[in-house]
Formats: sequence, structure tokens, C-alpha cells
Amino acid sequence: MSLQGTACPADLAMLTKALDDRCRELGLADGDPGREVLGRRVMDLFASGQLSAEDLKLALSGEILSAKTRRPELVS
Repeated sequence: MSLQGTACPADLAMLTKALDDRCRELGLADGDPGREVLGRRVMDLFASGQLSAEDLKLALSGEILSAKTRRPELVS
């Protein structure tokens, strides 16, 4: 992430892949509200310094779907 808080094209590709991979694992299709929740989580992680694809993958592995809401939740 640059000093201005923007992501370069390579960063965006990595973030998109991390989001797509986790959504696929959770069965979240395009347009699913849970996908937007995970997208915000990906950006929050990236902004906080989770800069590698592996860091993001590990952090997102704790995100599961609530059986009732079909929304991602963080599992400790």
C-alpha cells in the first residue's frame, strides 16, 4: 500500500484473489451480501499491514458463515 493509502494494480490483484478464493470456499456467489462483508474485511486487513497473500489467507481462514445469517463471522 502506498503512503497515500492506495493500492497498486498488483495489490488489487492479490486482494481480489484472496477475496475470490475465500468466497469460493464459503460458497458465496457474486452479489451475496456476505461477499461485501468479506471484501471490507480484506481491505481492513490490508490497511492494517496484512500485506501478503499468505497473511490474508491465514487471516480470512478464521472467517466462517453464520448458519442463521449467511454472514461471515470471525472465529477466535
